Amino acid sequence: MTRAKILHGAGHYCIICEGHSADTACCNYITGVLYAFGGYVKSREAAGKCKVERFEIDEGSPRFAVCCWGDDRIEAAFLAACIGLKQLENTRPDAISVQVEEIGRASCRERV
Repeated sequence: MTRAKILHGAGHYCIICEGHSADTACCNYITGVLYAFGGYVKSREAAGKCKVERFEIDEGSPRFAVCCWGDDRIEAAFLAACIGLKQLENTRPDAISVQVEEIGRASCRERV
């Protein structure tokens, strides 16, 4: 099972996922959501519109972590990724468990 931890608040956005999913289709779905969010964050960082605090992809573990500070565009991409992960959790609770936490002004390094 994939365990997803979603932290957000005060312009800070963080998605951390660990573990393998129930099957290949679910794993591919999760990977697509996470890589889309991660790719968008990196492109906004390159444009000077986002500050990345943590970016980690470890296929061996597996572990994926993106934590950043950003504007309303980053928030929109973050919310889309969160909705995607929650939708999978609703239909395939054996594949993913999603924990959402509001963090105020703390960074994800202080919470994870």
